Amino acid sequence: MGNTAALEAGGIFEDSNSPAGGQIGRDANGKLNGLLYDQATNAVTKALPKEGEEYIDSLTASLTLAIDQMLSYGLTGGHTEDMHYFGKFTNPLTAFHRVVGEKHHFRVTLLRHNAVFEEMMKANAKFDEPFIEPGAMKVFADGALGGSTAALSKPYSDQPDNSGLLIQTDEEFEELVKLARQYDEAVAVHIIGDAGAEQVLNVIEKYRLTNGKRDRLIHCCVLREDLVERMAKLPVVLDIQPAFVPSDFPWVIDRLGEDRLDWAYPWKKLVDRGLMCAAGTDAPVEDINPIASIYAAVERKKPFANHDGYVPEEKLSRFQAIQLYTNGSAKAICKEDERGLIKPGYLADFSIFDRDLFDGTSENMLAAKAVKTVVAGRTVFDRARV
Repeated sequence: MGNTAALEAGGIFEDSNSPAGGQIGRDANGKLNGLLYDQATNAVTKALPKEGEEYIDSLTASLTLAIDQMLSYGLTGGHTEDMHYFGKFTNPLTAFHRVVGEKHHFRVTLLRHNAVFEEMMKANAKFDEPFIEPGAMKVFADGALGGSTAALSKPYSDQPDNSGLLIQTDEEFEELVKLARQYDEAVAVHIIGDAGAEQVLNVIEKYRLTNGKRDRLIHCCVLREDLVERMAKLPVVLDIQPAFVPSDFPWVIDRLGEDRLDWAYPWKKLVDRGLMCAAGTDAPVEDINPIASIYAAVERKKPFANHDGYVPEEKLSRFQAIQLYTNGSAKAICKEDERGLIKPGYLADFSIFDRDLFDGTSENMLAAKAVKTVVAGRTVFDRARV
């Protein structure tokens, strides 16, 4: 949401038209209301000053705080997509180089937004493996259910004239996948609605990976039986966000209608059918604490809520939920042969908590705190020293 000054800085005025893949919010009288949806936000964010050494210093300071917090939650690494939102990609990449490595043992996979992907490839952007690693090309297929911009095959139940929106046309999305394949790279695609999923599958089926990498389908909140059958035949990993369930319910029931709930946030069906799944928090949209998301996967409700959970048949066991955050996260980047398990020959990345996560109630688990976090054999967080 932006005020008048922000909108004007982005060149958005009363007579402005919404861009492709986005929407400029207006009130009942057609006047600007300050809300910008999806691609419409770009005009304002591009107007923000994002250059100079002081700016990079600020990114470095913020990144240091963020990683310190993640380590305190027992996270040994993270997958993020920061190369497009802070001016030139060299700005955030420089901050990562200053923070991650010998100074901070932490593993980060940097997804590369399609807007900067080719530029980074041609510039031979430098990473610092195994702590800073290049990831897939990140693409947004559709919007979100909260703003009614997720692309659905049938209209929203509470908005019969709206089926959401696709960020790219079919032709534009195909060109992006072809570009990724030109560099032997996978795509990591934000998909909320079933129409978004269908668009993506139509293309990645046509340009199937054969180099051992996996395309990453992120969120997958509203699916269909036929789409899941197609996913099962492809080299893909589904990157799901359990915390969306307590955040989106109960309002999402009115938005989708009862008839779509069977394939809404269908984590258990996906796992039971053998699809490769990983779990993430989608921070800062949701709480970055993985225990909160594990609870959401197991209980499908807000903590201590007095009911059996939303669509309770899709609850995961604690073992399944924790597995998605460990071995599943490694599968998301094709590293499951060396990460995600405590096993001889695997990297010494692990966390120690102050209680057994499998003991007691799910509510007891919520109180768990990381005591130590170890990355590459080095203790990088010790609560006794905090």
